Amino acid sequence: MSVLSPILTPPKVKKYMIEGERFIKWDDESANAHPVILRVDPKGFYLYWTFQNKETEFLDITSIRDTRVGKFAKIPKNHKLREVFNLDFPNSNFLHKILTVVSGPDMVDLTFHNFVSYKENVGKNWADDIMDFIRNPFIYNASRYTFLEKILVKLKMQLNAEGKIPVKNIFQMFPADRKRVEAALSACHLPQGKNDGINPEDFPEKVYKTFLMNLCPRPDIDEIFTSHHSKAKPYMTKDHLTKFINKKQRNSQLNDTLFPPAKPDRVQGLIEKYEPSGMNIQRGQLSPEGMVWFLCGPENSIVSQNKLLLYQDMNQPLSHYFINSSHNTYLTVKPVEEGEKVPEAERNLENLNEEEIKKLQSDEGTAGLEVTAFEEMSSLVNYIQPIKFESFEISAQKNQSFVVSSFTELKAYELLTRSPIQFVDYNKRQMSRIYPKGTRMDSSNYMPQMFWNVGCQMVALNFQTSDVPMQQNMALFEFNGQSGYLLKHDFMRRPDKHFDPFSVDRIDVVVASTLSVTIISGQFLSERSVKSYVEVELFGLPGDPKRRYRTKVTPNANSINPIWNEDPFVFEKILMPELASLRIVVLEEGGKFIGHRIIPVTAVCSAGQFSGLSSPEMYRQTLLAGCRCVELDCWKGRLPDEEPIITHGYTMTTEILFKIFTSSRLILILKALLNSGSRCTTGITSILMLLHSHIGG
Repeated sequence: MSVLSPILTPPKVKKYMIEGERFIKWDDESANAHPVILRVDPKGFYLYWTFQNKETEFLDITSIRDTRVGKFAKIPKNHKLREVFNLDFPNSNFLHKILTVVSGPDMVDLTFHNFVSYKENVGKNWADDIMDFIRNPFIYNASRYTFLEKILVKLKMQLNAEGKIPVKNIFQMFPADRKRVEAALSACHLPQGKNDGINPEDFPEKVYKTFLMNLCPRPDIDEIFTSHHSKAKPYMTKDHLTKFINKKQRNSQLNDTLFPPAKPDRVQGLIEKYEPSGMNIQRGQLSPEGMVWFLCGPENSIVSQNKLLLYQDMNQPLSHYFINSSHNTYLTVKPVEEGEKVPEAERNLENLNEEEIKKLQSDEGTAGLEVTAFEEMSSLVNYIQPIKFESFEISAQKNQSFVVSSFTELKAYELLTRSPIQFVDYNKRQMSRIYPKGTRMDSSNYMPQMFWNVGCQMVALNFQTSDVPMQQNMALFEFNGQSGYLLKHDFMRRPDKHFDPFSVDRIDVVVASTLSVTIISGQFLSERSVKSYVEVELFGLPGDPKRRYRTKVTPNANSINPIWNEDPFVFEKILMPELASLRIVVLEEGGKFIGHRIIPVTAVCSAGQFSGLSSPEMYRQTLLAGCRCVELDCWKGRLPDEEPIITHGYTMTTEILFKIFTSSRLILILKALLNSGSRCTTGITSILMLLHSHIGG
């Protein structure tokens, strides 16, 4: 993939959604029902509704979990509301008019937004088109600038009675240092008083960018810029930028025919897109500010975007895949007859076997609870026969690929420590399902890594608990179109190969990798001004290198743009990168969690980028919390006594600015995203900055 050609595209918002539709919004608790106009903004960032008094409420598209219509939607229980909607009349056709939008930070803490249309089947159109938005991988992997743009869009929709942008809304979005916000507004010749308002026409995109540059200077990017242009000139020429893209943002191991290097004529298009100065555009020059916006753009995705789509062979035996699996046996999930509407239900219910759907009688601990399913759903999952596990030897003799056995985490751990190679061979042939032990009454999770290391397909977790194990699971299954299926490494599928996950030296045919991470700087880490530090740790095989590093604490309380710029953290000899994940955690001086992200090592693009934050509730929010700058060096496919072929790249992760070097014979992709862990107060936004880049990956 060319660095100039991003694959992911934003969802297209249909005209009728922009213009809006009349609905009645109702609430069972208050028994209120109000006429509203339901709309989606032209860029597809927000679903919002306006009341008759002009008050507007917003719902971030990324927070939407599901849409429901007909008998699956919420039905009013309040007697007053039932009378309003003539619900008890046989010809009311209420089920053809109702729409419920489900949103929430996780799969348990949900909010139901209920609407009734004036016409039949209108709600179904909205439900289908909203689901198309949330299934689009772009909205969760957009560039850093897209998330900055998202904030501007909301500011311009939240106008006061005079039709102006309240300055207090800007203070709420950038709460860490009010004086710096005031100074940035002053530099743009804008009002700074708490009760002031800004005319929307006085705050166009160009002024907004200037405001951000004044609020948060980027000396780290300035340093990158000055190291790659003529030292005597305050700009980068078209030729300099072309060289920078080809040498730093592109994997030099790529085939030039299939992945042609950037050419000056195409680079001119980037200058026209990102350079703020018209004079520089005419001269084919890029300023330091233009470099900032270029690195924030979709051309510099931190992940190989094609891997976010469905790209793997989906015709292998079922035992050859890792399968996203839930252990929420006591949670209520409504399957939908007309095309499954709940993405997590779709991925996980399809992965349950028939016995599990009826009653998990063979399970120990918390697993023996009854779950309900429609016959239509049951018919989808009759391909696997559950059996009781006897031994690896008996399983090998029977040689049955259509069976599955369930193990508690304790039993599975005993087997993998006692017979790791046999467990791997077992999982090449047939299915295993791991589930939490019965004493996890708090619905906590075990670390899934140890069971992935032996090839267990269905490592079932409590999806309602967004702890580190669940975050790791989410990070892994973000790829391959979020299908819930990931093809295991060839070594874990071939019957002629033997794999010992406890190997501490080398794995036959697999060449180990080295990963180096340098924490440089951060941006918009918290709503409070605090001192902070970063921890970096590796999940993988037991024989992988040192697991955890940490930076020093920043000398000053600064959440807007702290600087660390530490020596590299080096993870040498990662035995099997396909089974390794990187976790980057930002904490306050006293150890209070700010944010983190878990990154599959094989999802890293060799370049420097921004990475976006995800909330601890596991969906990306437009919050102003957390950007970090990180420098990553990756060596993969390097043979003994061979000099590394190094490719450089810069990547910004919300904001960890990553500088990545790779000597990869194979394309190595690294994903660096950070999760905002702070629960910001209502109205506080935090910028999910995805600073991405990839070296043609």
